[in-house]
Amino acid sequence: MNWITISLIAPFIWSLLNILDKYLISKYSHHVGVGGLIIMSSIFAVFTLPIIYIIDHGVFALNFAEILILILSGFLSASGILFYLYALDRDDASHVVPFWLMIPIISYLLDVFFLNEVIESSKVIGSLVTIFGALILSLEFDQGFVIKKITPVLMFISSLFLATNNILFKSVTISYSFWQSIFWNQFGLFLFATVMLVFVARYRRDFINVIKVSNTELTLINIVGEVLQVIATTVSYYAVLLAPVSLVLLISYTFQPLFVFIEGVLFTFIFPKLINERISRGYLAQKILAITLMIVGVYQIML
Repeated sequence: MNWITISLIAPFIWSLLNILDKYLISKYSHHVGVGGLIIMSSIFAVFTLPIIYIIDHGVFALNFAEILILILSGFLSASGILFYLYALDRDDASHVVPFWLMIPIISYLLDVFFLNEVIESSKVIGSLVTIFGALILSLEFDQGFVIKKITPVLMFISSLFLATNNILFKSVTISYSFWQSIFWNQFGLFLFATVMLVFVARYRRDFINVIKVSNTELTLINIVGEVLQVIATTVSYYAVLLAPVSLVLLISYTFQPLFVFIEGVLFTFIFPKLINERISRGYLAQKILAITLMIVGVYQIML
């Protein structure tokens, strides 16, 4: 199996998780709230910690500053997913996920401002093309070319948190093993859930509602989701060992929104009671054009 095939596994798994997220949001968010779902998802990280420790006993080899950085990366990761879930509560998965193509732009800008990265004309053009694609994706043609404001803003914040998380996580992982870093990243997720439970009354009420309505399906989906997330992350990390990071990330950013788009259409036709996305010709054409432009822009940024 070559590195390209391996690199496609992670975005495919993540795309399935995006569809699962939409299903959970559609079925449960009005009963338990987005806050309850993010806490339930994040708190599951506590079960992965002993497993990771068994795999790598050297998780305590990091110094205190590096541990804090990784815990912060876990906080940012959970925060990014929280804003993504709020966006997913408003729109289709195939409409929301492509906005994550802004992550390379934000990462590049962070490198320019904080690491004195050289500004290249090709990357600037790629950024503008990607932003233009995002603008097209933000339009609501059914209402007379009205620009959706809330979903793009939510996904920009999500992308900002996730881009910063990636930078922090990689800054430590280059000196340690993946398992050592992911242990403290997962601890950050668990700590995020704990903080939300203690200090955010609304999310605490949401989580209590999750416990009240908790059933086998909800629990099973969360367990499967966490397992798939760890598998996808591990496969992605392994792919980076086989090929340049930029190429692996390019494949991930390119194919995840495409997979979500295709899966969204297929599930709408096959399982309309589970997933029901808008599939009118105009709406599909808008998504295809926007996603294509954003992929072209990301290609310019990352190569």
